[in-house]
Amino acid sequence: MNKVFWYSLIFAAIATYFYVGYSVSSHWEAAVKYGNKVTHNNSGNQIPSLNIKDTREGDFYIIIDSLKNRKYFRVIGLTSDSLLCINFGKDASVLPKILDYSSYIKSQGFFIDERVNWVDELMKNDENFNDKLDLLGVNEIDSLLNSQEVIGFGLNDVTYTPGYNFMFKYALAYPSILGLVILLFLFIIFIFEKILSIIPTKKKQLVRYIFVLSAILLYALFNAHYMGFSQLFNTGWHAYLFIFISHSFVFFIFQFISQKFSHKDFEVREFIKFITIIFLGVIFQFIFKLISIFILEEFVKYDYNYTNIFFIALQQAFKFWIAVATANFLHNLIRYIYTLRRKSKQLQAITSDAQKSSDALHQSETNVNTHFLYNSLHAIAALAPVAPDKTETLALSLAKYYRYATNRNDETWISVEDEIEALSAYLEVEKIRMGEKLSYDFHVKNDVLSFKIPKFLLQPLAENAIKYGYNSENDYTKISIIAIKNGDDVLKISVFDSGKPFSDNMEIGTGIKYINDQLKRFYPDRHTISFVNEPMKCVEILLNKKNMYK
Repeated sequence: MNKVFWYSLIFAAIATYFYVGYSVSSHWEAAVKYGNKVTHNNSGNQIPSLNIKDTREGDFYIIIDSLKNRKYFRVIGLTSDSLLCINFGKDASVLPKILDYSSYIKSQGFFIDERVNWVDELMKNDENFNDKLDLLGVNEIDSLLNSQEVIGFGLNDVTYTPGYNFMFKYALAYPSILGLVILLFLFIIFIFEKILSIIPTKKKQLVRYIFVLSAILLYALFNAHYMGFSQLFNTGWHAYLFIFISHSFVFFIFQFISQKFSHKDFEVREFIKFITIIFLGVIFQFIFKLISIFILEEFVKYDYNYTNIFFIALQQAFKFWIAVATANFLHNLIRYIYTLRRKSKQLQAITSDAQKSSDALHQSETNVNTHFLYNSLHAIAALAPVAPDKTETLALSLAKYYRYATNRNDETWISVEDEIEALSAYLEVEKIRMGEKLSYDFHVKNDVLSFKIPKFLLQPLAENAIKYGYNSENDYTKISIIAIKNGDDVLKISVFDSGKPFSDNMEIGTGIKYINDQLKRFYPDRHTISFVNEPMKCVEILLNKKNMYK
């Protein structure tokens, strides 16, 4: 299937959870933003919390008289002389019929119903209130409470500590909080992988196990003490034990499954990992709830039914494990993208080098051919008046060489036999030009004639031997070219000349650079080129047979 399909499944799952989390949190915020303002008397009965001490700016009250007529007002503040400053509403028809709650379901949602807080909506619109301000003192408030029914709503003031508030929002699946948790896990995984990269390969697996199991143990202690393992269960010894055992099982089973699917494409493999983490985590958490309820009997006697218990258990587990799965997926995706970019840069570099080598080789071939042609034509012109027979031989050898050079320009690889034949024509031209001062011979075994080598590999070596192979004492240049097998897999080519030995600080000329470029291009890590002085001076090349085209 298309890669986009698998990525879409993962991101759809993440987006769906964030949507549900946003819906749940916004639904909850709408439901509890304004709560009923009531207190309890000595008999335990609820009474409206309408007094100077407990009433604050932004509180909202509804007054219902004996005829069921309704009015409402909002609290503006408290004056310096302890009077409650309020302003009444214009039209009571904006009030809903049922006043028991400050919110109602506006429409059915895809996952979560849309809930609206009618008190909040009414309070935000100043057009619902008169501009005139009224003042209420203690006597007016007492009279109001004694003669009419009063219903009050006030902003719920979260007085929890920041840590508790954070955990409370995490429990309600706030998308922002879940996003921070994912980033935290992503950071931990990133640091852990960085540490592993400097660990010796043999110890990586052991270090991985020690780190993960230690992290699970710390999480078990932190979860049970600070995150509220579950408000439905006591945090006894089994809470620590279960978290450690269940999360460890998830890790080991996940490792096993990852190895089984290591051959899959990246996107398929990551989808399987993503689903595996969530599935295993939720299953183990759900099993523990069953154990806690029916075996350990840790069910606290609140007004919860089993449906709510299982829903809360699944919600808690799903929230945590989707954060882990998302962080793991994002980490692997970032590494995968980084690897692709690095490989792309390497490929670009190799392609660029290959292109430069190709251009350099082509230019070198052009220069060699042009230089050789000019010298040969001058030789023909000089020999024509005095040695017609040599002129004919020179012209035929030159034609043979250029037929090889021009008719096969589209070929990269050539057989050793064809290369030697072209090289013979080249040396024959040079011998006619130089006369008896140049001699050459070939020693090529039959079992290497069919081997393929890069075109024009030997010609620069022969030219180099002519240039530097002159023996001043004997006044001649002698060249020997040997091609044999060195074992089963290696072709050995040696070009001997009679010149002075190679010096330790000799400079590499154009011909040798040309050879080096070809060898690096076609035989990376499968070749050697040596400059030998003993027992005889020669340039020796070893080519790995496995890297040749036959």
